[in-house]
Amino acid sequence: MPKRFHKGKFLVARPELIDPNFSKSVVYLFEHTEEGAAGVVVNRPSKHTVAELASTIFNDEIDWEKPIHVGGPVGGPLLVVHQDADWADEEVDTEIYRTVDPDKLRHILDRKIEPSIVVANYAGWGPNQLEFELNENAWDVVEASPKFVFWNELKDLWDILTARSQVKRLNQVLKIRNTPKDPTSN
Repeated sequence: MPKRFHKGKFLVARPELIDPNFSKSVVYLFEHTEEGAAGVVVNRPSKHTVAELASTIFNDEIDWEKPIHVGGPVGGPLLVVHQDADWADEEVDTEIYRTVDPDKLRHILDRKIEPSIVVANYAGWGPNQLEFELNENAWDVVEASPKFVFWNELKDLWDILTARSQVKRLNQVLKIRNTPKDPTSN
């Protein structure tokens, strides 16, 4: 059976996943190939803001109280996930881009482009590591949409996506087809 790759999708931590780096996390995957996978946790805003860290990162001031998210346990450059194709380094999926280039990043932050997520660090898996974790049922793979990538509602994103995953699993076990994505619209 060929491998399934999940670039542009969410990994939603199963409730049993207790690793403090990923417990109750939602990871948006940028890459998933034979060589491994990489993405960022999108539901972990830190207490630090762009304004607070701009002088350290850019040696200059940026007046934006936007939180910086902790993207995972692997150290990496500051990056922005956004919807402005003109300032993208890469299109991850339809209408979702990422940028790490310092000049483009600075432009995005100076202009306070929304919707966006500013992220420090990332989550990464070596060859077959993510596949092993998926086989161990540590993660659910869920379709990503801009609405959820740039989630800023009061309801917890992990709770919402976990409930969707549980409904999907139940439907698979019971062999129920053609259910609405949102059960409340039934």
